Formats: sequence, C-alpha cells, structure tokens
Amino acid sequence: MSSTIPQQSDNDGPRPHLVISGHDDQILALTYLPDGQWVVTGSFDGTVKVWNVGNGEQEGTSMEHEDEVQSLVVTRDGTKIISSDTGGRIKVWDVESHELLREWTRKRGSSTIAVLPDDQLIVVGSGDVGIYTMKGKLVNDIEVNEGVLSVSFSPDGKKLACGTWDDIYVYDVDTGALVLGPLEGHEDWVNSVLWSRDGSRLFSGSGDNTIHCWNSDTGEQIGQPWTGHTHWIRSLSLSPDGSILASASWDKTVRFWDATSGHPIRQHLQHDKGVLEVCFSPSGESVASTEVGGNIYLWRVPLLDSVESRAMPLSR
Repeated sequence: MSSTIPQQSDNDGPRPHLVISGHDDQILALTYLPDGQWVVTGSFDGTVKVWNVGNGEQEGTSMEHEDEVQSLVVTRDGTKIISSDTGGRIKVWDVESHELLREWTRKRGSSTIAVLPDDQLIVVGSGDVGIYTMKGKLVNDIEVNEGVLSVSFSPDGKKLACGTWDDIYVYDVDTGALVLGPLEGHEDWVNSVLWSRDGSRLFSGSGDNTIHCWNSDTGEQIGQPWTGHTHWIRSLSLSPDGSILASASWDKTVRFWDATSGHPIRQHLQHDKGVLEVCFSPSGESVASTEVGGNIYLWRVPLLDSVESRAMPLSR
C-alpha cells in the first residue's frame, strides 16, 4: 500500500513525495538497490521486502525470517540481499527471485551486519564480531570487550570499525588485531559508525544526541561534536559523493550536515514519530527514512538553505 502526502499539513517544511506502508512492525533495516529504483526494508515483523520507489508497490514476495529482522545489506553488484535477525540467523537472498540461497546461525546473536566492498566477506556484530565468507564459513572471530551495535568496513576493505556501548574500536580485517581505539568521547551507545569515502575519517552517531568526526589514522576527534538533535541518533548515511551526512533521530527529524565542516545544512525532514533509519539513494538526489510505526518515507533532498547556513559555526 502506498500514498502521497496530502496538500494540507501542519509541517511547513519539506514533505515526502511518497509514503509506503506495508510492514506490521518497526523497520530497523533500510537500503537502496544499486540502480536506485528499489528500496529494501527489514522489519520486526520478520520479513524483508523490496519496494518500487516510483509507485510504492511491493516487488515480488516477502523474504521471511523466524525472528525480528535487525539489519540488512545489499552487495555492491546488486545481486544479493543479506539479512540478520534477533535469533542470530543470517540469510542470503537472490535479489531477482527472492530465493533463499543460504543461511547459517551465529550462536552469539547478530544485531548488525556489513559486507566487504568487494562482496567477498560479511561481518556480523553482536556481543563480539564474526567475519564470514558469502557461503557462511567463519574466517575470523574478533573479541570485543563491549557489545557491538554498529559495524562498517573501510573503503579499501582492510579495516573494520565497530561502535559499542560508548566507544569505537578499529580492527585489522585479516588478522583481527586492534589497530585503533578505544575512541572515547561519546557518553552513550554508538548506534552508527561510517567511514568517509576516502577512508581518512570516521563518523559516529550516538544515544548522547551527538555526531563525532574522527581522524581514522590517529583516533583523534576532529573539531567539536556536531549538535542539533535533541534526542538519540539511530542512523547515519553518507551521500554518494561524500559531501553530506544525514542523521536520523528519535527527535522526529532527519538532519543534514556538511561532511567536512560539520555545519548543519539544508532543511531538516520532519516526521511525526521518532526516526529509526535514513539512507541516501545512489544518485544522492533522494533519501529514504523509516519511523516508529512501520512506514517508509521517500524524500527529495532539500535544496541548500541560504549561504548563511554554510557559514554557521560548529556547535560547541
């Protein structure tokens, strides 16, 4: 089921051009297929679904899990969807047919997953980190002192960043050795961690309502925390050209930031409920978001605000 936003609205800011309702519970996993014509969602209702961004219709059949779906990724070549659930199951699906290709269970659970840039390895994070081949063979187990909430491979695939209860750790993918960290500065859970496109920086979003930017070589924090959200940050997404960072927060907004300076830019996207996920489209012209309740929102990225918005100082 899909619907467009009515003309009358209490929100005088940007409005989504399409709202999709089709899950029966919260959506904690969201991404685009590489062609930008479809979004993939994973929900606590135990399903993974693919949606047409033009008309909001579901494509094909639902892909089913036995437990709540917490995380999903799509391979760079666009041929496979990998999803994980609260029972520790990891499932690999064919994008075209939605056929289940393989599955395995990580006994220590699975709360977040990521795929290596060359599509050869999958990382599964929960109480610790497991690195698997696409066929489900465990190739490395990395012990992390704290629960892992978010994971991200560096652009060259050599390092793995892990966000935990309040710190960030960076590991060598081949050896599992700790190469950086803990990166200390957040005062709450690190719900999302991302690399800049050139791998020189890390971005982290936290339950302390802030975003931090880090030098990925030294682990030093770059500048002051980025402030503006009034509640915890659940998700981050970087634009395809690496110039803009989007953040989704329980304060009912998606906000945009200059990824170099940390300046808040563009109008934020107002929701009616807390926002769980945000993801840039492959073109960078749109974003998709989900909020509490199970709806998917598709937005055109707002035009730049006035020149003064870029000149705003970093919050201190």
